[in-house]
Amino acid sequence: MSTVPAGLFRAGAAVLRVAQAVALLEARLPVVADPERVPLGAAAGRILSARIVAPLPLPRFDHVAVDGYAMQAASLEDAGGRLPLIGRVAAGEAAPALAEGSAMRVLTGAPLPQGADTVVMQEDVKLDVSVLGRPVLVVPSGVARRDRNIRRTGEEFAEGAEVLPPGRRIGPAELALVASLGLADIPVRERLRVALFSTGNELLEPGAPLRPAGRYDSNRPMLAAMLARLGCAVSDLGIVRDEPDALRAVLMRAAPGHHAVLGSGGVSVGEEDHVRTVLGQLGDSEAWALAMKPGRALALGLVDGTLAIGLPGNPVAAMHAFIQIARPALLRLAGASPQPLRPLPVPAGFSHRKRAGRLEALRVKLGRNAVGGPVLQRFGSDSSGWLGSLTEGDGLAILPEDAGDVAAGDLIGFLPFSGLL
Repeated sequence: MSTVPAGLFRAGAAVLRVAQAVALLEARLPVVADPERVPLGAAAGRILSARIVAPLPLPRFDHVAVDGYAMQAASLEDAGGRLPLIGRVAAGEAAPALAEGSAMRVLTGAPLPQGADTVVMQEDVKLDVSVLGRPVLVVPSGVARRDRNIRRTGEEFAEGAEVLPPGRRIGPAELALVASLGLADIPVRERLRVALFSTGNELLEPGAPLRPAGRYDSNRPMLAAMLARLGCAVSDLGIVRDEPDALRAVLMRAAPGHHAVLGSGGVSVGEEDHVRTVLGQLGDSEAWALAMKPGRALALGLVDGTLAIGLPGNPVAAMHAFIQIARPALLRLAGASPQPLRPLPVPAGFSHRKRAGRLEALRVKLGRNAVGGPVLQRFGSDSSGWLGSLTEGDGLAILPEDAGDVAAGDLIGFLPFSGLL
C-alpha cells in the first residue's frame, strides 16, 4: 500500500530529542494518500491535495456592512448634515442609483447604491421631517467617513488568488470559505487507512469475563478516537498475543491494505516484548529511545513498504508518544502540512525538579490564582498507567529538553487535552 523508503529510521543518535525525531519523519516520509475529489458536505476533516483558487472576487460586489444609511460624503457636507431620505435597499435586491443630494436606507449585506461612498450606522443618526413632511436624515458632525462600513469588491480575495494551500486540513472555517466561493466539490487526499492493534497476553476486551491477572484493553479505544480526530479510517485488529508468530501474522496481513499500522505494547526490552524483533525480521526497522517522559521507548519499521509504529503499552505513555511522534508522522503520510504542537504559556502553581536534556510531560489541572488569573497545578502521580489523570486533568505541562527546574510562578507550556483526546 505505502511506498516508504528503506533507511528511513536511521537517526545517527542513541537518544533522540523529540524535535529531531519529528523533523526526521517529516523530511523522509512520503505522502502516500492518493488525491480525489469529494462533495463539500463530505470534506470536513480532509486534507487538501491541491490549492483552492478563488473563481470570483470575495466579496463579489461592493456591499453594506451594517444597517444604516448610504450617501455621498460631499453632498452631506454641502447640505450641512441634513439629507432627504429617498429609497431603501436590502440584501438580495438590485442596487439602485442614489439620487443626487439624498440618503438611502440600507440594510446589512445590501449592494452599495450606485454613487454612494459613505454608510453611517443607524444608531449614529436621527430622523427628522422637512417642512413638506418628508423624512430627513440628520447626521452629526464627524460621524460620516468615506468608505466606512462598506465592503469593497475583492477586498478579501481577488479573483484568481489562492485562498487555501495544499496540505490544509479542512475545518468549519475552511468549509465556510470554500462554500462562499460557490465550489460544490474540492480536491482532497483519501483518508489515511490505519490498522490498529494492542499486544499483551493479559489484555481482555471490555465486556469479557475477568480472569486472574487480566485487565481490559484501554489503549485501542483511546488511540482509535485520536486517529479519528486526525481524519483517519481505522481498522481495528483487536488484541494480539505477545507471541512472535501472532505478531508477524497480523502485521503481514494488515500492511497490504493500509497506509500505516499502529500498535501499543511490546516495545520495551522485556522477555515478552516482541514487536521490535518482529519488525526487524520483516524489514527495515529501528528501536528509538526518545529523550522524553513518558513514552521513551518507540519501535518503527516497514512491513512490505508500509509504516508500522509501536507505541508503549502504558496508557499515558502511549497517549504522549502518539501526540509527539505518531501524530506528525501520520499527518505527513496523509499529505497534511506540518501542524506543530503549540503549548500555551501559563504560570506554574507548583515546583518540579526536572532532568536536564529530557522533554517531560506533566499532567495538570487549569485553575485560578488569587487574582483570577490562570495557573497550572500538578494532578495525580507520575504513573504512566493512571488513566484518571487524563479524564480529571485538563492537559499536559510540556517542559522542553532545555528547560530547567520549575518554580511556582514560572511560565510553562500548557497543552490542553481538548482536541487531542
